Amino acid sequence: MIKLSLGSLVLILVTSLPSIAQEEFGQALPNLLRGNEQFGRKLLLLATGTPPERNVVISPLSLTLIFAALQTNSADGPMRTEIGNALGWGEYPDLSVPARMLLVALEKPKRVPPPSKSKTLTGLLSRRPLEGAWITNTVLYRGTDTLSAGFVGNARVYYGVNFKSTGEAHPSAADLKTAGHFGTGLPVISAQDDVLISSGAHLQTAWSGNTFSMSLPRKAGFRIGKADAG
Repeated sequence: MIKLSLGSLVLILVTSLPSIAQEEFGQALPNLLRGNEQFGRKLLLLATGTPPERNVVISPLSLTLIFAALQTNSADGPMRTEIGNALGWGEYPDLSVPARMLLVALEKPKRVPPPSKSKTLTGLLSRRPLEGAWITNTVLYRGTDTLSAGFVGNARVYYGVNFKSTGEAHPSAADLKTAGHFGTGLPVISAQDDVLISSGAHLQTAWSGNTFSMSLPRKAGFRIGKADAG
């Protein structure tokens, strides 16, 4: 039997904290956001080949969260290292709680205002959508034991991931649409351990402050006028 005094126990706990903690207290959420920004910059560099006359928008937050869920719950060392390097988190980041905090700030609007046919400014305001931005991540898979219960539970609670199994059947077009896949062509999930991850960032806004956001619409040609020579 080993006996420890309260003072000895406190000393052991205090001296053990540096080896347990993965980061400084209060830095978990900033580290999550810094990783997202670093990931976004890398994606932007990859998009530099886009023709200059086209705009490029990079919004990697939904991918950041699904990668965080995968890294947190994966026992695959090389994959943990690769994700950690891509987002600057290291191999064993503490991201569960900050990810949940971020998702609370990005809740989907609860309701949509009733439609109005009025063309007055008051009518337009009543049709104005509720402002909101939210993240969706859905994992579509075959089988009943393809994914571990631990991964499903942790990813659902802390990272907002939805899961949909099609049982033994191949996913249908309706399954893919439910999972949020709207791309061209249907990806094939043929094997029992194949999964499809659908990730998206959504924005709902009336673009407040835009010159035309509250203007009355009318049908007419649109052209860019040239300044008078005089």
